[in-house]
Amino acid sequence: MIGLTNRRDLIDPALLRPGRLEVHLPVEPPGAAGRLDILRIHLRRLRETARLDPAVWDALPALSAAGGPTEGWTGAELAGLCRSACSFALQRALDLAEAEAAAGGAGAAAAAARVRVEPQDLEVPPPSRTPRRYGVRGRGPARASRAPRPAPGERALD
Repeated sequence: MIGLTNRRDLIDPALLRPGRLEVHLPVEPPGAAGRLDILRIHLRRLRETARLDPAVWDALPALSAAGGPTEGWTGAELAGLCRSACSFALQRALDLAEAEAAAGGAGAAAAAARVRVEPQDLEVPPPSRTPRRYGVRGRGPARASRAPRPAPGERALD
């Protein structure tokens, strides 16, 4: 049996006794060279199809450098950053297509040819104590406030 976790402290100690899960292999986040390789792997196809601004490819070593903005990130977080950049580029192209269609321009066909990941699409969010969220710029939609539920047996006041 193989088990994976990033919270070893939550595993039942009975599973860690001799004769059960005996081999423990810690996997640390990638170093600077590993982060650079991961970013290049996830952006390679965009580069080959000319959907990646050359300035983005040239900025990858600085983005993944030791002490850089992605220090301590996992491969999954780096992949999410790349997917987020693609989403921002697609949204920008769709917004341009809508504006052109409203003005009587070419519309969707021309927008598809303009999808290109640019340096601002790979903005790394500032470090925080909250989980990283990709694909959202700004605060997002405001949540509607809801009145608290009445206790059992009580009627809601309108």
